[in-house]
Amino acid sequence: MSSDVRRSILKIYRELPLPVPAIRDKKFNKSLSDPKTILITLRVNDENGKIVGYVKGGPLEIYELRRGTYDSNLGKTNTAYMEWIGIKSGYWGEAGGHVLRSEFLKEARNRGYIFVTGYVHRIVTLSRKNRGESIELVQKYDPDKLDYYRIDLEKMMYTTHQPSRDIETMPPDIGIL
Repeated sequence: MSSDVRRSILKIYRELPLPVPAIRDKKFNKSLSDPKTILITLRVNDENGKIVGYVKGGPLEIYELRRGTYDSNLGKTNTAYMEWIGIKSGYWGEAGGHVLRSEFLKEARNRGYIFVTGYVHRIVTLSRKNRGESIELVQKYDPDKLDYYRIDLEKMMYTTHQPSRDIETMPPDIGIL
């Protein structure tokens, strides 16, 4: 990974208003070089290809879950954990998050994972479930309603959605580590 790509991702990471304690910069930076890391970038579709978003994750076993979270898949090496999706201000609302999430799920499946887990606000999980996604709430947290979910990739239907602006994800052979 080039130092420019690393700097761009770290800059977006540092701008995120994460609702749970963030991984320290050093650990986050180190994870960018880990071959187990799944990293999808979102770039402006122009000659410079400026990075405006990313999603990152990897094997569930390398993550420390929120206190009180129990995942029965821990240790089975069949689950990828998806961290927060980060998109630069000014690019929100353009379907970039949807594209990043879809590409992450596809890459997790390509790497042999059966499930993807992470934390997201309950209203998002319920909305996805109402649209027919194979997603379940594994652990509910009140009052913040930032819940731990699981997606069954074997039951997942993948859709292609293009952002409304000139934004694209990197091709898998370049944008995914």
